Amino acid sequence: MTTTPTVKPVRLQKYLADCGICSRRQAEIFIEEGRVMVNGSLATLGMKVTDQDKISVDGKEIITSHKEKAVYLVYKPRGVTSSTKDIHAEHLVTSLVPSEERLYPVGRLDRDSEGLIILTNDGNLTFTLTHPSFEISKKYHVFIEPDITNGDVEKLKKGIIHDREKLLLDDIHMLNPREVVITLHHGKNRHIRRMFAALRYEVIRLIRTSIGPLTLADLAGKPYLRLTSDQVSSIVN
Repeated sequence: MTTTPTVKPVRLQKYLADCGICSRRQAEIFIEEGRVMVNGSLATLGMKVTDQDKISVDGKEIITSHKEKAVYLVYKPRGVTSSTKDIHAEHLVTSLVPSEERLYPVGRLDRDSEGLIILTNDGNLTFTLTHPSFEISKKYHVFIEPDITNGDVEKLKKGIIHDREKLLLDDIHMLNPREVVITLHHGKNRHIRRMFAALRYEVIRLIRTSIGPLTLADLAGKPYLRLTSDQVSSIVN
């Protein structure tokens, strides 16, 4: 995927969509909410821009680059650290894809967990996928001990206080007393493990099974998959 330089002025909402920040409709909402700035001034709906303009969303400047955009869906095994640098890590997630591009993980998946993570060199896409307002949901298959009670499932649905911080989830579905599926759109550090620990359950295994519409099935048993433009757009839109 290569981004074409924007020389001819285009409408701001189209520009944001072309940069992979969000859909056009979402861009219109951001502009109306006063979250987009152009050259230091509040953006207005319908205004036109080019790559020469300085554009920011929620205070973060959009960096335009016309190099090839690489986006990979990767299965991170347990024991692999979701980072580009860590002197204490034996294995880094960036080593899982033999690519000439300099890739970065989108978000984190803790060392003891496994499953889907995205690697990319596209900073704008990273911003979109990690910003809470986009509400890109992720599903996790969680194995726990001992058997969970219906009462504790209800407590998890309402939210858990851990270390003076309230942890919430979007949904929880019990497969059996030792397996649940949890949906989150914005997770904090070791979010799921902390919720269960607060209720004195141990997470034996945690697998991220989906990111937006992308699932483990998309990998078809392979360790990674380079995503097409349509697949990337399906996450954002």
